[in-house]
Amino acid sequence: MYLVRSGAAAQFEQLVLEYGQNPIELMQQAGLRQAQFRDPNTYIAYPRLAGLLEIAAQRCAQPLFGVVLAQRQTLHVLGDLPMLVSREATVAEALARVNQNLYLHAAGVALEVQPQGEQVRLALSINVQSPHGMQQLMQLSVAQLAMFVCSLLNISSTALTLHLRQPAPAGQGTDARSSTLPALRFAESFDGVVLKSSQL
Repeated sequence: MYLVRSGAAAQFEQLVLEYGQNPIELMQQAGLRQAQFRDPNTYIAYPRLAGLLEIAAQRCAQPLFGVVLAQRQTLHVLGDLPMLVSREATVAEALARVNQNLYLHAAGVALEVQPQGEQVRLALSINVQSPHGMQQLMQLSVAQLAMFVCSLLNISSTALTLHLRQPAPAGQGTDARSSTLPALRFAESFDGVVLKSSQL
C-alpha cells in the first residue's frame, strides 16, 4: 500500500469548517482519524487521502476542492523536499533531485519531464486507486507541484496554468475561495504544468 505524509492535507480542517462541514466526521468516513493529522510527518494510506478529498468535495459542494486547498498551503506541505533541492544549480537539476526523493513525501508518485520543443511538460502520475475517485487528489498534487516550481523560479504561485486530464466540473465553485485560483485547463492529455525550456 502506498503512503503519503499527512502534511499534504494541511489546512484541510479549516477549509472544511469554512464550508460549514465537520472535518472530523469526513475523516472518519474516509477511514482516518484526526490524530493522524496532528504531526505532518505521520504517514497515512494514499487511497484514504484520495477518498477524504473526494468526500470533502462532495459535502462542501466544491468541485475544485483540491485546488482551493492547495492555495491555502505553503511549501511546508512538501516536508523536506524543498530543502533537499535548494542547492541545485538549475531548475532541471532540482526537478531530477525531487524525483529521486519524492518517496519521502508520497510513495507511488512520479514526476516526468517531457520536452516539447520550446516547452517542457512536468507531468505527474499517481499510481494509486481509490473507490471514491482521484480527481481531488490530482488537483491538489498538481497545484502543489505548481507552487513548488514557482518557488524555484521565484515567480507568483498562481503564474502557472494547471493542466488536468479530468473533465471540467459542471459547476466550478463560484464562491470567493474560487476567485483567486490559478488558471485551469481541463480534459488535457496530462496532469501537470508547462514551462518554457529556457526556464530549466
